[in-house]
Amino acid sequence: MKQYIGLIHKDTDSDFGVSFPDFPGV
Repeated sequence: MKQYIGLIHKDTDSDFGVSFPDFPGV
């Protein structure tokens, strides 16, 4: 089973943002 790490960071144009490095184009 592959694990995905979600990175939660503050954005200037939104309340918060979540990025997944393992997902291309996200």
